[in-house]
Amino acid sequence: MKRALPPLNALRVFEVAARTGGFTRAAQELRISQGAVSRHVASLESFLGISLFQRSHRRIKLTPAGQTYANAIRGALDSIKQATGDIQVSRLSRSLHIKVYSTLAICWLVPRLGRFHALHPAMGVTISSSPQPADLSQEDVLFTVDHGTERKEWARYDPLFHVDLLPVCSPALLKASPPIRAPKDLLGHALLYSLNRPTDWQNWMTHVGVADGEVSPGLTFNNSSLAYEAAANGIGVAMAQYHYVENELENGRLVAPFPQRLRTGRHHYLVSRWADAELPEVLAFREWIVAESRKSAASFSDPIALSPIASSDPTASVPHDG
Repeated sequence: MKRALPPLNALRVFEVAARTGGFTRAAQELRISQGAVSRHVASLESFLGISLFQRSHRRIKLTPAGQTYANAIRGALDSIKQATGDIQVSRLSRSLHIKVYSTLAICWLVPRLGRFHALHPAMGVTISSSPQPADLSQEDVLFTVDHGTERKEWARYDPLFHVDLLPVCSPALLKASPPIRAPKDLLGHALLYSLNRPTDWQNWMTHVGVADGEVSPGLTFNNSSLAYEAAANGIGVAMAQYHYVENELENGRLVAPFPQRLRTGRHHYLVSRWADAELPEVLAFREWIVAESRKSAASFSDPIALSPIASSDPTASVPHDG
């Protein structure tokens, strides 16, 4: 037998009238007219086929059946109210958790994050970093960034930008001795490496025609952002991923001694779960970060040599971006 639910608005009005002991007080609490309260209660009585109140000229009183019914539904309505509140609190407190390479977080995402917050000030955001992309099948993370070489069927991949390499240093170092007039002159200065990207210098030097084997060991840092900071402080020359240092190049804290950039054949992708694709916070962040990446790509429009590394086999080992 199909169970029929009474009109829920009428149910709520009846509970308030029963609790406050009158239609006038119920009307005040609900901010509706006394006549509306009376009509809702009459509608519920008609549905149930019983009288819930004994009415007299000046007062109303719950019938025994009305009292029993009021006691029963009060707990149910309280449970609905509690469950609704829990859902709302959970929704409001849910954090948009993003886990990305540490250098991407420090050098590219965080400097732009204020713009996202200005657009969505009520949305909580948690940023964490890792030398590896997050495993979205195991971790409570909504977004990560990966090179997209091993794609999962359950994951969505939105392209952000290419990995393009160029050397950078401080303006003071560029003017120091020995002078830097040709790429080979960089060998006279300390070369700064990221531990996770040990071949970047050799790849770029080969690209610009410096013979193999001439690249010195230099100074190695735990991640690229430390190497960039060392370069900005005049310690040496770092091999940078262009999109990570574009802000520093624009404000003059870093300079590029040579215009040649090496396109590695790798690409950054924003990775999320298809199952989360329609969540409002996911839609908002994806739209924003993709738009930011397009602005970043637009700044990379000057006519500069972009030559891919000869071997761009997607099955090859992918260097970390940390």
